[in-house]
Amino acid sequence: MTSTHVPVEPRVLYVGTPIALVTTMSPDGSCNIGPMSSVWALGRTMVLGWAAASQTLANLERERQCVINFRIVETYVRRIHADRAILHDSTMRANHIDTDAWEPALYVFRDYFGTGHRLGRTRRR
Repeated sequence: MTSTHVPVEPRVLYVGTPIALVTTMSPDGSCNIGPMSSVWALGRTMVLGWAAASQTLANLERERQCVINFRIVETYVRRIHADRAILHDSTMRANHIDTDAWEPALYVFRDYFGTGHRLGRTRRR
């Protein structure tokens, strides 16, 4: 049986949002530690996402402070495989994923979504 996956060498390797541990102070003075994968930095502003019933969110709203702990791990990617069906046909772009052919499942705040129809493109291409 032959595999439909082939090794590729993309220019960029994007891996989703890292997990962060957020520490806040609970009402009884103890430390609350909560994992979170919905965090982005926009300049010096951190955008954080929690469920409305989260203890971490309740503590943050009450105390107005938290500590965001990122675990930094350096690693080396040895090989990347992609299904031939999502690679560009052009030999000039053989290591490029054809985003029109790729339909990933996206995990956004505890819900899964498909990419749906393309709404447009940026001028940068």
